[in-house]
Amino acid sequence: MGMESHSVFRSPVFWHTTGCPSVTRTPWLEALYCISVMPRLDQEALRRYARRDWLAPARRARVERARLPIERKVQLAIELYEAAKATRPGWPDEATRRADLDDHLRLKAMLDRAAHVGAC
Repeated sequence: MGMESHSVFRSPVFWHTTGCPSVTRTPWLEALYCISVMPRLDQEALRRYARRDWLAPARRARVERARLPIERKVQLAIELYEAAKATRPGWPDEATRRADLDDHLRLKAMLDRAAHVGAC
């Protein structure tokens, strides 16, 4: 989106305040105008914004997903799979499927070997 489409630069007030209605719209003039009408940013507010916990939304979402009923989790998994297939129709290819199956079989074997750990 170019500066021409920005509402400030379509405003007749902007071009009348330049003192010349036929002034050429240049990027530097438009930037200068934006800077002049922008309020000063509060330094402490900027610091609070920078220090905020950026991972909190992801943690909250993970906790909320964990509380979902299994049916909803399965539905979300299917929706995710379908979205991935829509983006990359050839995914997963046979090699990826085989590698995934091998990983699952290796994990199952480890779990089977560790089944006695902690048993009374």
